[in-house]
Amino acid sequence: MNSLKCALSLATIYLCLSPSFAQESAITLEKIWKQNTFSSESVSGIRSLKDGKHYTSIGRDGNGQFLVKYAYETGLAVDTIFSTNDI
Repeated sequence: MNSLKCALSLATIYLCLSPSFAQESAITLEKIWKQNTFSSESVSGIRSLKDGKHYTSIGRDGNGQFLVKYAYETGLAVDTIFSTNDI
């Protein structure tokens, strides 16, 4: 029993002092604010539809603008809802 306690104590000390369990580098204000290391990614310019399966986005080309419906599942265009070319 005594040898088991000694082995567990040594294993605990090894795990606590082992460099493999240390952080790679410290979190600094420079990394947070200047390098944006921890910034999140976002999506803009889309509107979710009430069905929860589609979203719309405004597209532009040389002839005008259009409102396109996309499927979340595939990311592919499903329908053109409105086009300024149709006016």
